[in-house]
Amino acid sequence: MDYQAIVDAFSAMACVVSVDKNPDGNLRKYRIVTGNKAYIGSIEHPAPGTKMLSNKFIPNSDYTAYLNRDLNFEDYCYRAAIENKCMHSYAHPERMDVWFDMSFLPLESEDDELGYCIYLMEIGLEANAEKVSGISAEIATSVLETCIRLKGTNDFNATMKDVIRGIRELCRAEHCCVLVLNETSRSCYVLGEALAEGTSLLPMSNYLDRDFYDFAESWMTTIAGSNCLIAKDEQDMLVIKERNPGWYASLTNAGNHRPAEDGDGNLQPYFGAYGRFSVYLYGGSRDLQICGIQCGQ
Repeated sequence: MDYQAIVDAFSAMACVVSVDKNPDGNLRKYRIVTGNKAYIGSIEHPAPGTKMLSNKFIPNSDYTAYLNRDLNFEDYCYRAAIENKCMHSYAHPERMDVWFDMSFLPLESEDDELGYCIYLMEIGLEANAEKVSGISAEIATSVLETCIRLKGTNDFNATMKDVIRGIRELCRAEHCCVLVLNETSRSCYVLGEALAEGTSLLPMSNYLDRDFYDFAESWMTTIAGSNCLIAKDEQDMLVIKERNPGWYASLTNAGNHRPAEDGDGNLQPYFGAYGRFSVYLYGGSRDLQICGIQCGQ
């Protein structure tokens, strides 16, 4: 297949990404096979605020030659190239002050070892309200109800407990916890928490000793400049182990690292950062398990 001809047919920034089908226990590789003029220009002649790790495009290079490793990017490439799904994302990574409108389209592959997808990208300096609000009706309704309840409450702490319980139920999670971190005193406390009936997981208070703030602070390094981190399987958990071995050990010791029966039957830890807010979800039961929402203070 002439991949160069395919990407050259697009006027938007476009490239072809190859994904290892069976990495034999090693970390799966994601390579930029080729790109059109607009995509290569984004690397070699980047717009202000979008400079990559390298300003020289070399075909078939691992994408980490240009970007820090990002499990969200890998997840979308995997779903497109290996699972033949059309994917779309609109995101503002912490490491760049721009918005990325990204599409991932599966390509036919006759290669026994590699899958392929097209990666299309547009860059914007400001958020597009329509694209940001493109979420499911269930989530949109839940967010609106939460905002109304918090705005009209006379008992913030009691309302937060109800909100957290609602988040846990919405995600079909075993555990949801909101932690407040005080940067001045380098301490944290539980604002609210919800555990599923019959769960074997322990309340967050069991872990809040004098050293826990340093632990929580390390989560931002684990996210590594992205807006979130999703580990869908053992391959991705190796990245968490590499970036934050202490937290990885804590997850496994606390029983949070076990296959989650989500829609695809995958393990689904999730880490997210939004401004000064960080959301941490870990796969545990049928879908997702929220272990903490860290609120910067």
